[in-house]
Amino acid sequence: MLKVIEYGGRVKDFGSFFPILERFDLHGTRKGAMKQFKKIFAYWEDIIEERRAHVNSSTWSSDQAQSFLDRLLENGFSNNQIYQLTMVMNYTVPKNAKIFVNLWAMGRDPKLWDNPLSFNPERFIESKLDFKGQDFELLPFGSGRRMCLGMSSGIKSVESMLACLIHEFDWELPNGDDPSKLDMNERFGIALKREMPLMLIFKQRNN
Repeated sequence: MLKVIEYGGRVKDFGSFFPILERFDLHGTRKGAMKQFKKIFAYWEDIIEERRAHVNSSTWSSDQAQSFLDRLLENGFSNNQIYQLTMVMNYTVPKNAKIFVNLWAMGRDPKLWDNPLSFNPERFIESKLDFKGQDFELLPFGSGRRMCLGMSSGIKSVESMLACLIHEFDWELPNGDDPSKLDMNERFGIALKREMPLMLIFKQRNN
């Protein structure tokens, strides 16, 4: 199983960066992973056949089912059908299923964050969380081989732009509004945005 993880985690694979080359499997990633999977399936097959013989015996009853595998065999699933199913946290994930990680929910989980619905940027001042894909509580750019390729450019652009705006201008809210009372409710979309647009008054500094 470690070999499968090793092949799946390879980053030196041109096919990951240039999809047109993926079919050629230049680094042998797909070939190596399938070789390891065949070894795993061969090991599983003995276990499946042992359980199948028990399920098909004359002494079998549904009350004797000990696992999800027993239920599949009881309902006539073939070995290939069983191989195409994956169990993740008691959920059955069929082959070719599309899995989406709910980052929105992770960012609002009270088990991970104190007062998650409060706008509190200061929470990150003393935090050791890294937003570059190593800490799964915070994944603005994703993680792994499929993470955002523009992360470095995006970080530098935002930092440079923000530094220039703060350096060149003084900023204030209209009508002397209190910043702590801003409406931070969100409007859902491809990217989250404020429900009420932020209105600011800026004045160029004389110095």
